[in-house]
Amino acid sequence: MYDRTCKLLTIHYLTGLNTREKLLLSEVTECALDVRNMSRIACEHIIRRRIRSGLFSPVEAYSRAERDSHDLTDAGYGYNFYWDFDFPALLREIHNPPFLIFYRGENPGTVLSTIRFPWIAVVGTRFPTGIARKGAYKLGREFAELGIPVVSGLAYGIDEAVHAGVVDGNGIGFAVLGNGIDTVYPKANQKLAKNIISSGGALLSEYGPGVEARRYHFPERNRIIAGCC
Repeated sequence: MYDRTCKLLTIHYLTGLNTREKLLLSEVTECALDVRNMSRIACEHIIRRRIRSGLFSPVEAYSRAERDSHDLTDAGYGYNFYWDFDFPALLREIHNPPFLIFYRGENPGTVLSTIRFPWIAVVGTRFPTGIARKGAYKLGREFAELGIPVVSGLAYGIDEAVHAGVVDGNGIGFAVLGNGIDTVYPKANQKLAKNIISSGGALLSEYGPGVEARRYHFPERNRIIAGCC
């Protein structure tokens, strides 16, 4: 079924396009074009530049979107499109904001509405000293006790320490992933991820189900962490 969800996911999965160009496509295809059958030449006419041959594959993007639209619903994961009401307003202001944000939490309908309040971001090295780890944990706990949501990256080291502090302080924490929304990386932090969700927080990612962690995903993820604050 080719509904709005499937259409937006198809556009999201088109490779070789930035967010501005995907937004243009979403506006044009709202009433005039079916992106599933769009040619590379037609897309180039809309975005006003050439696309490197081999990058543009609407058929492949649609196939993935059709599968994921069912998988996301079955798993209870949500997502917000750039123009949706619950898409974080501050996140629209960064350079190359995400076209979609996937999320999972216990209350998927209201997860991202929390971003309307001030957030604090804490990120750091994967190899901290013991003092730094304790300091990150203390910061997370103190922010939690003050009622300030905290966002980090769920990585080893400082990130996991601050997340643990937020959970132990009964606060709300958010973890932005460098991999697909359906998995946790590193695997050792799966329990911590569950604790973040059960405490009222959520996992966020711009990557759909099945996307493995890649080195370049982490600097891309960091712009989202910064953009939430």
